[in-house]
Amino acid sequence: ARALNFTSRQTLWNITIPQAIPEMMPSFGNLAVQNLKDTALVSLISLGDLTFRAEQIRNFTQDSTTIYSMLLVTYFGMALVVTGRHALAHGGGLAMLFGFEWDLSSPLAFAISIMPILLIGMWVTIQATVLGFFVALVLGLVFAVLKSAPSRFISWPATLITEFIRDTPLLVQLFFLYYVLPEYGIVLPAFMTGALAL
Repeated sequence: ARALNFTSRQTLWNITIPQAIPEMMPSFGNLAVQNLKDTALVSLISLGDLTFRAEQIRNFTQDSTTIYSMLLVTYFGMALVVTGRHALAHGGGLAMLFGFEWDLSSPLAFAISIMPILLIGMWVTIQATVLGFFVALVLGLVFAVLKSAPSRFISWPATLITEFIRDTPLLVQLFFLYYVLPEYGIVLPAFMTGALAL
């Protein structure tokens, strides 16, 4: 860059970033999977994600084994897609809840019949994961630039905010955004709260 007399901006865009992106991709993949797993926490604020829908079904049927087994398999499948690696109820008959008819005659029939409601939750989970990832990407870049600013009046607050977010539990941050901010007139929808917390 010095031999070509590049400016700082030209060095950043033509040399530093093209070399850094391939090195960062494995970490981005890990962060994307972590973000996907963390979306399960948004079910605690009644966001209708995959975990929330599964918990609703479990509360109705009291069948933890089938529900949580399917939930684990679904999250594992989504994580494989994100990283680019491809490699029973009581009684019987039919029941209806959330506008879907469930077949309670056997565990397999039950698992198949609850798929539509889990797919709805999975769609919300994917949306929250993608939005949360992009918000984190943009904010992370902004705070990285601010932390490297020569002025301490800019770099120290950026470092403090970054460390505060990194060193406090995601669940507490989620509850703060959803339950405390409304007391000060800042009301965010559950989906936006979940995406911001992630």
